Amino acid sequence: MTWLSILLALGQAGPPMLVSEVTDPAAKSLRVEIVAGIPTSNSRERAMADVLGPAIVRGTMAYPRANLLAATSRGGQILIVRAMADHLRIGFSLAPRDFDLAVQLCDELIREALISQDATQRILDELPFRSRSAWAMAWFPGSGEARLLNPADVKFAYRRTFTPGNVSIAIGGNFIAGEFRRRLGERFEHWRPVQALNPRSRFQLEPPVRADESFRGNGTLAALDGPVVPVVSSVTTEASDRPTLPLASLAVAMVGLGKASAAYETVRETLGQSYRQEAALVPDGDGLRPVLAWVSTKPDVEAARQALLKRIDAWNQQDIDLARAKLGQFADLAIPLSPWLFNSERPLTNSLEDRTFIQAYWRMKTGRAWTTPDTASVTLDAVKSFATEWIREAQPRVIAGR
Repeated sequence: MTWLSILLALGQAGPPMLVSEVTDPAAKSLRVEIVAGIPTSNSRERAMADVLGPAIVRGTMAYPRANLLAATSRGGQILIVRAMADHLRIGFSLAPRDFDLAVQLCDELIREALISQDATQRILDELPFRSRSAWAMAWFPGSGEARLLNPADVKFAYRRTFTPGNVSIAIGGNFIAGEFRRRLGERFEHWRPVQALNPRSRFQLEPPVRADESFRGNGTLAALDGPVVPVVSSVTTEASDRPTLPLASLAVAMVGLGKASAAYETVRETLGQSYRQEAALVPDGDGLRPVLAWVSTKPDVEAARQALLKRIDAWNQQDIDLARAKLGQFADLAIPLSPWLFNSERPLTNSLEDRTFIQAYWRMKTGRAWTTPDTASVTLDAVKSFATEWIREAQPRVIAGR
C-alpha cells in the first residue's frame, strides 16, 4: 500500500494522485514519468508486472500503438516501460511546450488503455521466451508464469493498479512552477476509484516466484542480497535498530561503488573473479534492498565473501569520507555512478529523465520529495556492522550463463 492510498483509506482529503514538478530552465524537452505501485510477491503477480506495461502501451482509446509511440517520442527519446519489485514505470519525452499533450497522454495511459484481447494474448504468449540479462536478474530476481494469466486478468489488473491513491506523476522541463500540477488537477478533478474485482481471483493459484536458472550469455552471475532497509518511518516512540537509508547508502557505496570499493579491490583485483562488479540499493516491497553482484567465468562465492569481510573490517575514516564525497557528488554527475538503482537498468544520474523519475518514484514510495540522504551522523562502526551482516549472512544466488 502506497503512502497516498493509506491517506485515502483513512478518509483524509487529498489529491487523486501525487504530482511532482522538476523545473529546469536549460531543458530541451519535456519529460513525463508515471509510477504506479504493484505487488510482486508471488508468481502470478510477478508475471502481471512483466505483462502489464507492454499491454498498456499497445494503444489507448485516442492513440493506437503507432500514434502512441510517435506522440511519446516527440522529445527525442523512446517510450520507457519497466517494472521493478514495487512499481511499474512509464516514461516519455515531449517537445518543450507540449503541456496539453502531456496531460492528455497521462490521462490516456492511466484511464484509457485498450488492453485488447488479441494484443494482450500475444504478450502473454511471448513472456516465457523473453530473455533477461544477468544484471536484470541481479536487481530484480525471479520470474512469473504467464500460464496463470489471461487477457481478462490483465485488464482487471490495469483497473486495479491505476486508481486514485496508487499513482504518482512527475514532469521535468522548462515551465512555470505549478502549471502542470494545475492542469493535471483539472483533468483528474473528478477521478474516483472504480471497483475492479476479478471474479476469478478466489480460484487463482498463487505459487511462489520461480528462481532464475540461467541467462543467455557467458560467465556466471553471483549475487549477495542484504537485509531490507525501510524507507517509511514507523509510528513508535521506541528506539529502533533498523538500518536507515543514509546508513545503507554509505555501506553500498563502500562495498561496490567505483574503484575504491571493497568489491573492486577484492573480487576483481585480488581474486580476479570479475571485470564488472556492482552494489546497489534496489526496490523491494518493504523498502529497499542492498545487492552486491558480479559476473565471473570462475566464481568462488565463499572466497569472495571472506575477502570482502576482511576488507570491511579494515575500513577506516578515510574510506567513509571518500564514500560521503561520492554521494555528495551525485547531483553533479551525468554518468551512472550512484548506489540508487530504482529503474532496473542502471544507477541513477543527474539527467532530466532520471531526476524526474526519482521524484515520481520516491513520492509514490514515501510521500516525500527525493533528496540525497544526509549521512553526516552515520558512524564508521555502524557502516561496518551493517556491511558485515549483509555479506556474512547473505544466501548467495549463483546463476550460470548458457
